[in-house]
Amino acid sequence: MRRTLIITCILLAAVLFIMFLSVDIATPRSNTRAAIGSIMYHRIPEYLKQHHQLPDRLADIPTVESYNDCLTDGWGRDIMYFKNSDGTYTLLSYGKDGKPGGTGENADIQETFNVSELTSEITRRTLGVIAEVRIPEYIKMHHKLPNDLRELPIIPREDNRIQNAWGREIIYQRTSDKTFTLSSLGRNREPGGNGMDADIIANFNVRYLGDKIHPAEVEKITTTSVPTSKPCKAI
Repeated sequence: MRRTLIITCILLAAVLFIMFLSVDIATPRSNTRAAIGSIMYHRIPEYLKQHHQLPDRLADIPTVESYNDCLTDGWGRDIMYFKNSDGTYTLLSYGKDGKPGGTGENADIQETFNVSELTSEITRRTLGVIAEVRIPEYIKMHHKLPNDLRELPIIPREDNRIQNAWGREIIYQRTSDKTFTLSSLGRNREPGGNGMDADIIANFNVRYLGDKIHPAEVEKITTTSVPTSKPCKAI
């Protein structure tokens, strides 16, 4: 009996230990990183899509469904936001003690992001929705490529813009009856350039099945853009 009780206790302890390991334990630092990540990768990009510039303060950015809407760190203090002169912006928390520097729980949490990388990513996503979702839907309906992006159908729960991150229309060119090019000029509105002035050009091909275009066969041939610097890693 005693031996059975000991074995039962050991098994119960093992189960509880496994359950403990499987639980995602949130800490003030992990909550801070989650809030910063949501601001950086979802909420500021959404603001940029709407206003074509960075916000002056975090209080102006919109919430995005299904993502963290917190503007404070894990210790309840406002996350700091700085627009830098080199075209980057920084999000910062001073950690548990609320003071610059420190180690462990008191260490700063900081992310700096390159705006040119952000605008490029927003534009690439818009190109992707146009080429891989909206144009195939148009082809299903009309069995040909559109003559103009304004002809494209509105797709529920998709980003239906035909403008780049700077608010200017994506350039669409039919290069044949089954190929097309989508291109976006950078901030300077001129061909070429680096960083935020870099162009993004993507060529696509659609394949025919008999005398009809198969909408599932929209294929990217090439994409050209000027490389930009990568965002900094968290400290």
